[in-house]
Amino acid sequence: MNWRYNMGGQNESPETRKLKAEADLKEAKAKQEQIKLSVTKTEFISAYEVQKELTRLLANLKKSLLAIPHNVASDVGSMDFDMAEFVEKQVDKRINEALKELSEGRLYGTKRKTRK
Repeated sequence: MNWRYNMGGQNESPETRKLKAEADLKEAKAKQEQIKLSVTKTEFISAYEVQKELTRLLANLKKSLLAIPHNVASDVGSMDFDMAEFVEKQVDKRINEALKELSEGRLYGTKRKTRK
């Protein structure tokens, strides 16, 4: 009800402020209707569908990343078994660190800020 009161020393009449407020309201309603129309035309995807697809993709990514150490160790193992074990542990450590930091919303390799 901004139109009823003098907001911040404006010199407009109450009728002018009321007309502006009504025009703003009509514009907002028109924008809402445009969004609703876009949703019915399937121009937008529901948040649930996006979340479900992202969950599936990230789970698949995690599974693939966690398989890398074993695959690398298998490739290196034919040359040197001890080196294969070392490489597998190092790659596994780095991938788990990256996944943990991703799950915490941090960028890989950044340090966690401590709260004082």
